[in-house]
Amino acid sequence: MYHAPTFVILDELEKAMASIGHRLMIKYGLREAPDDNLIARWRMLTRTLIAEGKSTEVAGSTAAQQIFPGYQSIFYASEADDIVSLLNAAGDR
Repeated sequence: MYHAPTFVILDELEKAMASIGHRLMIKYGLREAPDDNLIARWRMLTRTLIAEGKSTEVAGSTAAQQIFPGYQSIFYASEADDIVSLLNAAGDR
């Protein structure tokens, strides 16, 4: 069985995190893409709020407002991702 070298796997993870950061920036109107720490905090709070009974969109938006600096400070004219897609990209698989 072939196993990719560790550096290849880490490179793919870094690309995935960059992608989710950009997608979160667009979704929530942030001035810059959040870093890995902010993404992890958003993911945990969003999952907690969903477990408490909030809808996915409300949970994601509430978490973003509490965690990301500059929440809704810019409007990007593009199709934003839904919360389930963002959670999957952030590591909820």
